[in-house]
Amino acid sequence: MQPQKSLFRGAAVLVAIGAMVACGGDSATGPKSDQLSQQEAQQVAIGLFTEVDRALSTIDAVAPMAAARSLATQPTQSFTSNCTNGGTLGGSLTYTDGLDSLGTGSLNGSVTVTPNGCKISAGTRLIAVGGSINFTFGLTLTQGAQTGNFTFHVGGTLTWSGANCSMDYTVILTPQDKETISGTLCGETINFST
Repeated sequence: MQPQKSLFRGAAVLVAIGAMVACGGDSATGPKSDQLSQQEAQQVAIGLFTEVDRALSTIDAVAPMAAARSLATQPTQSFTSNCTNGGTLGGSLTYTDGLDSLGTGSLNGSVTVTPNGCKISAGTRLIAVGGSINFTFGLTLTQGAQTGNFTFHVGGTLTWSGANCSMDYTVILTPQDKETISGTLCGETINFST
């Protein structure tokens, strides 16, 4: 079940790139107080999703050998993790693995993450991040190869030092490596395709 871990890591990179673009922007509707520079926003986003990846790696559903046994008895799992620099990160994962023994079928899931004062290094200072983030994803594979679009949706709000950043966007990756990102992030409209 190696695709599971790859999906979370790939999604984290996409979210970090989106946060880098928008959280450091000059939008009139974006964060007003204690605004992060573009470099700080990038470091915080990457750091936060590194913490998310670390927390998710501790639950059975993303561990390759335990996935089938665990999901049969626990379709939803909760997790709690201490953040590296202080604070906590918690949430839940619901995951459906519809792959057969040849790697054909679909992978679908949702993750809710709640950082609680999760301190992330922004280079020269620690940012205590709070809020709630919701991810949903779906992917179709044939013999381990992507044959349908990988669709990933991000929603929720990040908070820090009295400021916040709302997220509501979708990333679509085609089997031909085409990418589309659309929605809003920190008050900025995202409309990007490759």
